[in-house]
Amino acid sequence: KAKEMARAVREHRLNSTRHQMAVALAKNKRMPQHNESINQKTLWATQKRLREVYFLCLEAIALHKFNAVHELNKANEAYKGLEDVLNAGNLTYTSHMFVNDAVSVLATAVRNQVLGLVSRSKYVGVLIDEGSDITQTSQLVVYYKIVVEGKPMAVFAGVEELISGDGGTVFGALLHRLRKDGVSLAQLVAFGSDGASVMLGHKDGVAGRLLALNPILVAFHCVNHRGALGIENA
Repeated sequence: KAKEMARAVREHRLNSTRHQMAVALAKNKRMPQHNESINQKTLWATQKRLREVYFLCLEAIALHKFNAVHELNKANEAYKGLEDVLNAGNLTYTSHMFVNDAVSVLATAVRNQVLGLVSRSKYVGVLIDEGSDITQTSQLVVYYKIVVEGKPMAVFAGVEELISGDGGTVFGALLHRLRKDGVSLAQLVAFGSDGASVMLGHKDGVAGRLLALNPILVAFHCVNHRGALGIENA
């Protein structure tokens, strides 16, 4: 999988508009062109840098620390021979463009893996909550609850922007996410959220609208939200 993602990073860069513009500019200036063929050594080098980006994502470390992590690995001789491969091909893989491309490829790979699990699950539960990003834009946060090899698993589905907080808008955003991820209403057996009427209302709430389309659905008030309310009112 690391080799496939390493190849995907290079293909992503070759197909990106920015990369194509840079190549066109280089040709116009008659700059030396480098062979773009993928060989085993450059793939190996890309895999190593990709693992560094993955580590930053996994540990929620700022991406601008990428080169610092690489320098640490180099000092510890973790990737012995890597610099020789990069220098031989006049490659660096240190720019913010490479890091962004790597994150994009990693995100796509993880998302495809998650959606694969969801598609193979006969039944799917959905958990939603409202939140906002750093610009205070309202968002709907969606998780799926599935069963994998007999064990329950919660997986992050994504976020949907909300233009308002009424039940119809939230319901529409949820349906958009379900369609995007290939989850049918027939698969949906459970819905969990906070206790607001927008979410659990029997008529205009998200739960009521879902039940009108799928009567066997079980809607419930999230235990964590109920616990928080209980502690607050204790």
